[in-house]
Amino acid sequence: MRPERIKVEPLSFGTVMSFMAQGIYRIPRFQRTFVWERSRIQTLLDSMYREYPIGTLFLWKAPSKYNHMLRSVDYLNQAPIEENQSYTFILDGQQRLTSLYVTVNGLKIGGENYGKIVADLNSEEGNNLFQYRNPDNKRWIAVKDFLKENVFDIYDSLSIESRQKFQDIRQRLTSYPFSVVSVNEMELDDAIEIF
Repeated sequence: MRPERIKVEPLSFGTVMSFMAQGIYRIPRFQRTFVWERSRIQTLLDSMYREYPIGTLFLWKAPSKYNHMLRSVDYLNQAPIEENQSYTFILDGQQRLTSLYVTVNGLKIGGENYGKIVADLNSEEGNNLFQYRNPDNKRWIAVKDFLKENVFDIYDSLSIESRQKFQDIRQRLTSYPFSVVSVNEMELDDAIEIF
């Protein structure tokens, strides 16, 4: 039986971010560098919160012979690329994944502090939920803090109304399903042609 060459699956936001953190998902050299503005990231988060589709991620599980085509992106704090390790190249969705990754990890890139992207617990439905400002852990909660393991440090100090909004935001983000298409058993020319 022939191995499955194209796989389509839903993956949760947490799983996708974990694969980025572990360095399983990597950015190839032929992808452009990270260019999204903060406002686009805030809009992306808003779309996820509203449960709108944000597009499919297209990935290539590449043989290790193509590792020379990977870009080492220092600001993502991923482990160094290993010569004989196989990685999954991000062929489409790199800007979205990088944007979300730097936000949930509160990284700083080129003077921009993505840890200051916050959710306003007092926002009315559909009005500027995600903003850029210093978090105060009362009204404005950093997106990165919704996704950390021990959220109760912040949650316990909130009012009953704010707790409900906090839970709603956390649940919608962590359970957001990414549509992922990955290709296997392909050479570079074939993978690029599909993309």
